[in-house]
Amino acid sequence: MTAIWTIVALAVSTLGIGYLAATDAKRRRVFRRPPLEKRRWTFLARTAVFAPAVPLIVVGDLAALVIWMGAATVLGWGIAAVSPRQLDGLAVWLRRHLSISWVRWTLLRQLVRERYQVLRTSAVAAAGRIATRVKGTPDTRIEELEARIAALEERLAELEDDAPAAPIKFAVARSSR
Repeated sequence: MTAIWTIVALAVSTLGIGYLAATDAKRRRVFRRPPLEKRRWTFLARTAVFAPAVPLIVVGDLAALVIWMGAATVLGWGIAAVSPRQLDGLAVWLRRHLSISWVRWTLLRQLVRERYQVLRTSAVAAAGRIATRVKGTPDTRIEELEARIAALEERLAELEDDAPAAPIKFAVARSSR
């Protein structure tokens, strides 16, 4: 579950960081981009950057929180290091090579659902097999195990009674060689 929470948190934070980088006036001026003519929604973007920390804290998944903080920092540096021209080229490449039509997306979702159902039924069946192997309540199981231990201890006592003769035979057999 840690991976899912972390990936979702990183996706939301990356969108916020990307929006802030794309609409920053100083950054646009340095890269000779025209100024924005529309309103900049910095509060929402900053909220998108930092809001994923709240569910990670509420869930109590501190490992995911630490991973998210580190990865969001590295992604922020990566976004800041890339020029708008490089981002434009990347966007064209992504549209050309990774375009997924609605039909493909629907088929992919259906395939994932089917695989999930297969895994779920397998897990339920495995749990059923395990439950049938262990019969009775925990108290009866403990009583059965205690009875078996007592029987094994009796058998061990019988073997120990016969034990003194065995080493002597072994020692005689060994010395006669």
